Amino acid sequence: MRPNDLQRASLLLLLSLTLAACFNKPVPTELRLKAYQKEGLERLEVLAPTQALPINQWIAACTASVHVLYQSPRVVSLGCRAPEPAYASYRLDSGERLTLENTIQRGQEQPLQEAINRYLWRTPLKQFRPTNNFALTGQGLIFATPQGEVVVSSIELRPLLGRETAFLIGR
Repeated sequence: MRPNDLQRASLLLLLSLTLAACFNKPVPTELRLKAYQKEGLERLEVLAPTQALPINQWIAACTASVHVLYQSPRVVSLGCRAPEPAYASYRLDSGERLTLENTIQRGQEQPLQEAINRYLWRTPLKQFRPTNNFALTGQGLIFATPQGEVVVSSIELRPLLGRETAFLIGR
């Protein structure tokens, strides 16, 4: 290969990688929240983006204070500290609530349960089956239970996440 051909090939490769990185990046979404107190409770209201406004229905259903557990440019995770704690995570680009089905890769349910069991081994809680009552955070997947939280660390969670979901937590 001649030097000019090698330079062109290198430049073409660099250009291809740069373009691929640009087109595969998820577009961040700006979240705007309004925090206020009502009847002695801490409340939130999603003001933007427009597609995330349905999150306000989950917030309105909470009978206790609502807290932001995690926020990235692409996902927000909320907690409701009612007598029965409730967690929820939402995609900001669509307003869609995350469920186990759209968060964990198909066929990874057993490894998820094994990660939960490893966590339970260190706690007084002896049994737990994952539900959609969870928050996706940078630290991992946090499930709400009346006895306390059950955590699957981000290290154990990473190989279980679906491709789209891995981008949501900004890691």
